[in-house]
Amino acid sequence: MSDNKNKTGKADRIRINFHEAYELDYWKNKWKITGQQLEDAHQQTGSVMVKKIEIYLRRQGFSI
Repeated sequence: MSDNKNKTGKADRIRINFHEAYELDYWKNKWKITGQQLEDAHQQTGSVMVKKIEIYLRRQGFSI
């Protein structure tokens, strides 16, 4: 089922949908990282939660 961009809520703000290119683009631009760096953070944390990925990236030395 496709994501309805007109219906946003808390779930849209706290999770990254790794199956939606526009979401990946948003987070890559926001954090100024590459797609590979975002994927690595996802793999290392085992999470889609924004907060967990953000914490991981900060610990890796990214200035977010």
